[in-house]
Amino acid sequence: MGLRRSRAFSTVVIFTFLIGALVSPPVAEAGWRRVGKRAAGKVRRARKRSLPRPRIAPLALAVGLALALPACVQTPGGVRSDNAFDVIGSAMERTAADIQKQMGGGSASAGHVDKRAGKTAGGDERKAGGAPVPRYVANGWTEPLVAGGYVRSKFSWARLDPKPKKGEKRKKKLHAGDDVVSNTSRAVTLPKGRVVYGGPTDSGYGNMVVSAHATERRDGGYDVWFGRGGHYASVYVTSGQWLVTGTETVGKMGRTGKATGVNLHQEVIHLDPVRQPEDVKLVLRFLAGDPEARLHYKDFKAIKNRATKGGRGWDRRPFAYLQSLTNLPPGPSAIARGRSSSDSS
Repeated sequence: MGLRRSRAFSTVVIFTFLIGALVSPPVAEAGWRRVGKRAAGKVRRARKRSLPRPRIAPLALAVGLALALPACVQTPGGVRSDNAFDVIGSAMERTAADIQKQMGGGSASAGHVDKRAGKTAGGDERKAGGAPVPRYVANGWTEPLVAGGYVRSKFSWARLDPKPKKGEKRKKKLHAGDDVVSNTSRAVTLPKGRVVYGGPTDSGYGNMVVSAHATERRDGGYDVWFGRGGHYASVYVTSGQWLVTGTETVGKMGRTGKATGVNLHQEVIHLDPVRQPEDVKLVLRFLAGDPEARLHYKDFKAIKNRATKGGRGWDRRPFAYLQSLTNLPPGPSAIARGRSSSDSS
């Protein structure tokens, strides 16, 4: 009996709202035509205050359909309900429960970082703390920067400019690297890493090679640094190229740019992980081969300016530092890589 009453009530409600929705637009149009000859301001006010609007029709139809939902819908608890609002409320409760369940106990997405294991599921291995692992480290470099090379002009904070502009006096300027010369060879070799830029410039460096490197420490961390060389007569590498073996010839030293003779101006810029955590992470991603981590010459200049702010970051003995890499022992991850390769072979 209650079921029949609910259905009858729903039928009456929906027909009432449908009739009102269909009748209201013609009545409104007739009313607008009757007062169409009045002043425009009065017409607008009359429309807003007294006349029904056609936009009432969709609202009436929606309310009628909501009240005329099929009765006797099965609820989650197994109880039949004749009230449409109870059905809507139970559906909303189920939706909220599903959302909370997915947020609380849902499965982790693919590629998430597991900090406890130090790895990325479905991705490259990461060291503790999420630091990327470079493909090639500069430890154990076997080749000299320049065969038979020695320093002719050292790093100096205030060196007299050897080649001032025409009409200017010699001024003291920063000489940010070592000028290396050799009587036996002009070939230049760099340690393992990756080339950021190789080509001509408009500055006093002439043809330049900028490379990014990482040196592994005994504690498993990495010292990130840039190498920049100028005055190349010819450059054999391009941007993004890998220095895999540390024996590749990157170019031939010359006297391009602001040089008084054939030499190689070599600089080393160290990045501070405390002051530049984002820059260090970007360079490590670049050295790990991350396709989204791209370094261009303008990026290098911005990072270099931050690293050398206040006189910090410059290596005051870059040639000696590069030569010392041949004596640096390999870090723990390098030893592990060597063991795994020997085991596989």
